[in-house]
Amino acid sequence: MVSMPRKPLGWGDDLDDIDPGSVPQTDPYAKAPALERDRMPRGDAPDPATYAKLGEMAGQLLSDPHDPTGDFQASGMMYNLGQQLAFHRGGPLDAQVRYGGSPAYANYAYGVYNAARGADLGDVLDLANLYGKLFSKYPKDKAMDQTYKSIPAGNVRNITKGFNDYRGGWVRPAR
Repeated sequence: MVSMPRKPLGWGDDLDDIDPGSVPQTDPYAKAPALERDRMPRGDAPDPATYAKLGEMAGQLLSDPHDPTGDFQASGMMYNLGQQLAFHRGGPLDAQVRYGGSPAYANYAYGVYNAARGADLGDVLDLANLYGKLFSKYPKDKAMDQTYKSIPAGNVRNITKGFNDYRGGWVRPAR
């Protein structure tokens, strides 16, 4: 029998106080990938569901089928651009500097947001790479990615993990 957790479930808390061996195998979340909670503390940053909701809002504005003139789509592009800029260092959506989250979580949240807005993973990583090239400075001993040479390999892994967790259904938007 599954026991109720002592605190509300949230990102990284999905197995607190629950015996994973007792989860029925018909439960779709029983096969959810393990979260790297200890390596991705989020500080006071919003949870992934919030980033997913913001991304879905941007995606809806970009593809409104009831906008025959395309004017609303232009508004969606501007909204999405504003949201992308809000991820800059210290910006309102920056989980690391603004909220004290780990770099891993900040990149994870960025991946969740962009998957939710319907972006292509390659485009998301290209944009992160461009940002890294123009605005970031990393220590010389930091292992940089072989494809996206302006950002660390860990950033690529965590953006990809957030992206795939949303696309795989393990992260759902806040309602």
